[in-house]
Amino acid sequence: MKSKDKEKRLEKLTKESSLPEKLTYTDLLLLLEQDEQVQSLIRQLALTADQPPVPESSAQDEQTEMQGSDPILAEAEPVPEPVTEPQPPTEAELFYAALTPQLEFLQAVQADQEIAAIWLKEDETQAQSLVRLLARASQWDQLIELWDVFASRCKKQERALTASEKQLLLHSLACYNLTLNSRQAELIWPECPAVFDHQQHTRGTPQGEKVIAVWLPGLTNAAGKLQKKPLVATQ
Repeated sequence: MKSKDKEKRLEKLTKESSLPEKLTYTDLLLLLEQDEQVQSLIRQLALTADQPPVPESSAQDEQTEMQGSDPILAEAEPVPEPVTEPQPPTEAELFYAALTPQLEFLQAVQADQEIAAIWLKEDETQAQSLVRLLARASQWDQLIELWDVFASRCKKQERALTASEKQLLLHSLACYNLTLNSRQAELIWPECPAVFDHQQHTRGTPQGEKVIAVWLPGLTNAAGKLQKKPLVATQ
């Protein structure tokens, strides 16, 4: 094939998007001799054929080694979580914490229907009920009335003060003592067993000269004078 014919044929083969269906031996030789892309492909195939096959285990080891040496491919070590220092409580949290005993006092009063009817009003918000309760419970005459209600219960039911009633009495006493500057009113728990003394005790049972149980503690005012004598059971 003449040189001009070769050039035309090569130009036709390389410019077409795909090779013709019938590719002659002469066309193959022409591509091998003249086309740079075909020559480059042949060289790559020759290099690949010269390399010995890599065992599968070696290939895996090599990949593992590459991942270990490459910080991007290597598995990242777990990063410890940052230690969060405790934050000091906010003013709102401190304020709520200071109100917690008073809120517990309100819940205890609401659970006692008789005392709630005396100290609270219906259809009030929790805040309004709390303000009303603290205003009422801090008065001496209200503390006396609370003691009288509990004394009546203990006598009728012939029993000692319950745990919830005791908490109500203590809360009310604490509210009243907040209105005082120095001296404090106190609950008086007499010795038991003891000899009954009408000047120091109030009899809860019809008869008996020996104190066997204290149903309700007594109450002294801020001056230390006994205002309510302890309610006791005798035999």
